[in-house]
Amino acid sequence: MADRDGEVRWDGLCSRDAGARDSALENIRQAALKKSEAMALIKENASSPAAEGLLPATDSARGGLNKMLVRLLMLSKRCPFRDVREKSEAILRSVQELGIRIPRPLGQGPSRFIPEMEILRVSAEDTQMHALFAESFSALGHLDNVTLVMVFHPQYLESFLKTQHYLLQMDGPLPLDYRHYIGIMAAARHQCSYLVNLHVNYFLHVGGDPKWLSGLQNAPQKLQNLGELNKMLAHRPWLITKEHIEQLLKTEEYSWSLAELIHAVVLLTHYHSLASFTFGCGINPEIHCDGGHTFSPPSASDYCICDITNGNHGVYEMQGLAANIVVSISYLVQVKFMSVSLSSSTDSTVYSQL
Repeated sequence: MADRDGEVRWDGLCSRDAGARDSALENIRQAALKKSEAMALIKENASSPAAEGLLPATDSARGGLNKMLVRLLMLSKRCPFRDVREKSEAILRSVQELGIRIPRPLGQGPSRFIPEMEILRVSAEDTQMHALFAESFSALGHLDNVTLVMVFHPQYLESFLKTQHYLLQMDGPLPLDYRHYIGIMAAARHQCSYLVNLHVNYFLHVGGDPKWLSGLQNAPQKLQNLGELNKMLAHRPWLITKEHIEQLLKTEEYSWSLAELIHAVVLLTHYHSLASFTFGCGINPEIHCDGGHTFSPPSASDYCICDITNGNHGVYEMQGLAANIVVSISYLVQVKFMSVSLSSSTDSTVYSQL
């Protein structure tokens, strides 16, 4: 999987060859330290009058560095290759020593319902599972939380990963950006913030137009025409008739071919079902996605250091819980907006309440 971030190449980390991963990590380390040293220098000179005109460039540089640090955080927690996890963590420590704030994960692992250590223990002890994780990581560049939670059902997970691979990556009638956008449309019908955010990242990664994410009305007419079928499949599939299919297959400028429509319908039903799995398993946001990390340090304003050393640190757990609740609420608001935006029909509220 070719994957570039400016001058940094990340695809070498997906190699099964330890030497190739080591070489890629060294390049990433040098790039991260170079960016961090430049940012530290900017911070030192921030108070000088000459620095005022550099604010836009500074914000851009900080954004690029933060994006890199978030990815390193994800690799340090979720990569199936131990060398990548350890060296990613070491790079983050080196950056922190330069006075740069590094991100920390929010939430308690892949699921709100299953202890993270239990998931990690099963994945570490099962050789077949580790091989599956390595294969998935090599294809996508990360392990998503749905995959990690399915660790308890290895046979199902193997079939699931193959299905996802064929639907999203293999040759087919639909372009890659259409595939991920259809996944977003399906997840938004059920207001599934996890899947929406995950596929927004995938959509942008494969070159999707960011304007489409402002609402279905900004997407190509061909995708807009799919909105009604998406709504009915999500909430009242028994009402679908042959006329709905014929309308999409009509010979005109924005019509669908039969192969394209079959691919689209499979994607819609797949992500409608996966949204239910996501809710039922309490899947947390991905570490590298919005809501999965923060650059803010844990707050200790209400407790003195003696409370912490004596073990009276329940406030921190409550603050973390409160932060997650705030994030979850903001996600629901965002996805509610996207759900309405991605529906072109006036009765979307009726369907969303069924």
